[in-house]
Amino acid sequence: MRMRIIAYFILAVIGTTALVASTGAESADATVDPAPLTLVQAIVCEQVENLAPKNPAVVFPLDLGEVACFTAFDPVPEETLIYHQWYFRDEPSARVRLRLRPPRWSSFSRIQLRPGDAGPWRVEITDADGKIMALRRFSVVE
Repeated sequence: MRMRIIAYFILAVIGTTALVASTGAESADATVDPAPLTLVQAIVCEQVENLAPKNPAVVFPLDLGEVACFTAFDPVPEETLIYHQWYFRDEPSARVRLRLRPPRWSSFSRIQLRPGDAGPWRVEITDADGKIMALRRFSVVE
């Protein structure tokens, strides 16, 4: 009986050691996926100064002359492209490609306002695959 208890004890120790070694080997081989590209701020504004949005709004006067879209990402796991796709009355107006670099990045695009540009607008922020990350609607008034 005593030999049987010792045998069970030895098997338990060997099994536990093998389990610990196996778990350690799996975690050492496992690759950790970096955090995904994360949009933390998307603002339509009058202008961008020193990489900061100025006078955010949802209605802009036509005589302002331009409107900007500011975006900030954190984290940026690897160098990548995003797009600001501008639409006027649901028709594409401009597509601006922007390059992002790790570890975090802010960028912006802007459109020039012309006579006849009063009305509903939107800007879609998309990733390199065309997935919409954010959408901002605004209006231009005369």
